[in-house]
Amino acid sequence: MKLTHILLQLLLEKKADRCLRIARRKFKKSSAYRSGAIVRCRQGKIWKDLKEDESFNITENYNQNDIKQVFNDYPELAAIGTPEQYSSYLNTIFPNSVVKMILNHRSPNKFDKFDKSKISQTNARRFYFSPFNTGRYGKHLVKAILNITNLAKPMDDKFIDDLIKSHPEYIEGKNKWFNLSANVYLNADKYGFDGVFAYEGTNDDEYSVYEPEQIHILGSQEDIEGFKKFVGEKITEAKKETLRTWFKRKGAPGKEGGWVDCNTCRNGKCKPCGRKEGEDRAKYPSCRTTPSQCKTKGKGKKWGKTK
Repeated sequence: MKLTHILLQLLLEKKADRCLRIARRKFKKSSAYRSGAIVRCRQGKIWKDLKEDESFNITENYNQNDIKQVFNDYPELAAIGTPEQYSSYLNTIFPNSVVKMILNHRSPNKFDKFDKSKISQTNARRFYFSPFNTGRYGKHLVKAILNITNLAKPMDDKFIDDLIKSHPEYIEGKNKWFNLSANVYLNADKYGFDGVFAYEGTNDDEYSVYEPEQIHILGSQEDIEGFKKFVGEKITEAKKETLRTWFKRKGAPGKEGGWVDCNTCRNGKCKPCGRKEGEDRAKYPSCRTTPSQCKTKGKGKKWGKTK
């Protein structure tokens, strides 16, 4: 056997082992979902860039590559601030959401707001989003973030096992695990969940929510105005902080603090830079942060100028 063939065989074995380990992590019990996912993984159709120790749990911050893609799609945002500022802005919109992902919604029709009356009653009465941009469900793309505080995972073995233990009253029929999984997927809101994550090992992964108020559309007029306000407030805060820092610098004696007037320094003590109402000084104030800095006059030979 040639060396290349040996290496290829080792690679395939490692690939198979990797797929099996990932599948076991995602699907605790043997099932058709697990078997199908393993086959697709070995075919190179899924989990190409997924590390063995990488969970599918939600991160605390939005992916920076996704943020940059949003900036490419909506140049208006780049005219307001930076991707880093936009990421901070998004964190303020749904701060308690357990899903920190920029998701995609495809539709045959273009729209500015999600309308609950448009939801198909045969499709579990929810709005659906995906981390992937497959383009299967229409040519119009909406990027959004979701507000989900109690996420159901009906295809996750551990999630259903825990639900069975905590709520045995939900179980009906002979195939308790399968029945509960299907019921949670179809009626998650009746079990107290405000969002659903369905994972089948393909590029059809989905997150879904029940209310339009749980959806913030990126690049919308509301989003642009919100980002503009956020950046403006941060700039104002920075200016205020600069002034606060300026005045807090301890220079003048006593409680006044602040910068000092170097024209008034005598034996290491100086008057505050700001003159009080009615106060008369021989020269205009020449200010520095502390009396010690008044020892260096800079480029000039004298401090200040006469009246």
